[in-house]
Amino acid sequence: MAAAVRILGNDGFAWLGFDLLEVLHAIGPHRHLRWRVEAEDWVERREADPDRTPWPQADPVLSRPSSSDAAELTSDELERLTGVVHNFRTEFVVPIAAIPPEGLLFAVVDRDLGQNDDVLGQVRASAAELLDAARSPTHLISRSDPQAGLQQLELVVSTDDGRPQAARVDLPASTGIGPVPALRPIRIGDVVTISATGQYRIGGWYDHWLGPAGYPGGGPRGYNFSNEPFHSAPHGCGMALIGAGSAHQGMIVAPCGSAIAPTGALRVGINDTEPRNNEGAARFDVRVRAPSVDEWRSATVAPCSSGRR
Repeated sequence: MAAAVRILGNDGFAWLGFDLLEVLHAIGPHRHLRWRVEAEDWVERREADPDRTPWPQADPVLSRPSSSDAAELTSDELERLTGVVHNFRTEFVVPIAAIPPEGLLFAVVDRDLGQNDDVLGQVRASAAELLDAARSPTHLISRSDPQAGLQQLELVVSTDDGRPQAARVDLPASTGIGPVPALRPIRIGDVVTISATGQYRIGGWYDHWLGPAGYPGGGPRGYNFSNEPFHSAPHGCGMALIGAGSAHQGMIVAPCGSAIAPTGALRVGINDTEPRNNEGAARFDVRVRAPSVDEWRSATVAPCSSGRR
């Protein structure tokens, strides 16, 4: 079972969100019952095969009451038994001018893949409150929705310096996909623009050298990555992955691409599942910046052109 936080903007429009496949605490069938999970691979196994992946034993410090026992506990006892803290360890960026008068709505969501989301609690914070927190010594703002099960949600708020980041990666075509180590982790809402250049040869039977646009006419797509947007893209084209798990976002870089990002690390490469027999190299120029008000509200960014960085 995975968890997620969703950030809702004007008119409840939800586009900022992240799936926490690294979640350390899974929520059981009753909202007051929680178990501690020590590794993210358990969450992935549970989602893939719930029948063969039993719930873990309760943490020794946290008793695991039955549903009937939980109904008889006082609020203090419930808080002691279920007050497990999870650090989401994820950043997002929001233009102050894009925050509506009613403020940002933060919803903590229990997210099962393929099922409806279960909102565990939601709180609001106005632009003024967020700015006050950013100027305070602690940078902290705290909210709660105890009736819904959210005992406390703490946000650490800071201002953005407005400076874009840039990085360059030279990637051998035989590597396939590689990280962009010079960048800080991508924040939810960042605008990522990538352009690619280079010449390389894919496999051994097509002798022509290709660029990031990939095979003319599409080529042998059977060797593409199976998920979209890569599967239907030209074989051997440039590509990028932002984030991880079900929160990841794919981007075609042929020869450039732009997107508003989910959270996580950035990887770039060539759309080929068997890269070991490739020759040549590709160069990826990456630029990351905060979104404009219109980009944040619409969750879209203008398409890049080959001459734009």
